[in-house]
Amino acid sequence: MYRFVVCLTILFACSSVLWANCDPCSNVFSCSSDGKAIEIDLTYTGGVFGNVHGGKRTGSTYMGLAEIGFTGDSKKLGLWKNGTFFVSGFFSHGPGITRYVGDYQDPVYFAYEVPAQLCEYWYTHRFFHDRLAIRVGKADSSSTFFHLESQEHFVSAAHTNVHTPHIPADPENAWGIVSTLELRRGTALKFGIHDEDINANSYTFPKFKNPCYAVQLEKQYTLFGNRPGFVYVGSWYDTDQFERYSTGDEVRGNYGFSAGIDQMIWKKHSHGCDDGRGIFFFSRLQTSARDRNELRRSIDTGLTYRGFFDFRPDDVIGIGCSTVRFSPEYRKHIDPLPHASETALECFYKAQLSEHLIVQPDFQYIFRPGGEHPNATVLGLAFRVAF
Repeated sequence: MYRFVVCLTILFACSSVLWANCDPCSNVFSCSSDGKAIEIDLTYTGGVFGNVHGGKRTGSTYMGLAEIGFTGDSKKLGLWKNGTFFVSGFFSHGPGITRYVGDYQDPVYFAYEVPAQLCEYWYTHRFFHDRLAIRVGKADSSSTFFHLESQEHFVSAAHTNVHTPHIPADPENAWGIVSTLELRRGTALKFGIHDEDINANSYTFPKFKNPCYAVQLEKQYTLFGNRPGFVYVGSWYDTDQFERYSTGDEVRGNYGFSAGIDQMIWKKHSHGCDDGRGIFFFSRLQTSARDRNELRRSIDTGLTYRGFFDFRPDDVIGIGCSTVRFSPEYRKHIDPLPHASETALECFYKAQLSEHLIVQPDFQYIFRPGGEHPNATVLGLAFRVAF
């Protein structure tokens, strides 16, 4: 509870400082609207999920996540040009469904084990007519590296998370410096250096003693003139010490590779309409060193269809499959799991009931949860409210 009070106090202090630099009558303060000096985003995501068959044991739970974020434009605040401030925090409640399923990938992305924290605080500055951006601070880098937009519609963390603990991701964020350089129109190179202290409860200044590096080359493009696509290749290298499973000795360095594609393959209105309705295909591959990581590789792929019904143009239907393969060395020397992999299948219908409310029925079937439990069936209903 004390973390929740501390987070609210810090967020209130930040908003008070920003408000002090603004005239309330000058339209510089707003809740999630464009063109303002300070924007506030307040959302609540919740859901009821149950493991109705298989897994460790049957059971159900409710979980929720309240998030608040402040975004400030340095120019509109009367400071300097080309700068953006961001501060955010969250409060989570309710146990996750994984305790019933026993899986590795987690059926619900917003089931945080950390109850409350000030999760992000960073500053971004843009140079050379926005061709170069540098972000400094504590942030969620999984939304910057190895990320595909179509995966955001899914409830399962199998699609929304990066399957490596070396890249900071909510709620376990870390300090870092990330640069994005536009090489040419639609092509960008990203490079990041992250502090080794990936800890939700750490607010100390970074030391970068054993940092983790990440690099990504990405390309945005269109096929046949009107079907957008995105592709990336990237890798990471962690300079810390790690246990080699086969010998038990400490070795320096850990590494991995990732590649992904997100492509509209069919457009509902092919001429004269650019409303984003159609079918999208996505796929992502991630690999890591087999002798010092629990996972050897993972691949997730799927389809999403936005605007299937003409009278509901913003609704999304999706189906996705994600497989993680455990490292042979991990199974041999650390945990003798009976199965070498876990596969999660998810189907959902995401209904945009209003500008502020989303309701999402969800079905998941997990094969070999955690590499050791019977196949599990998970049913749930998630919702999201944006204030």
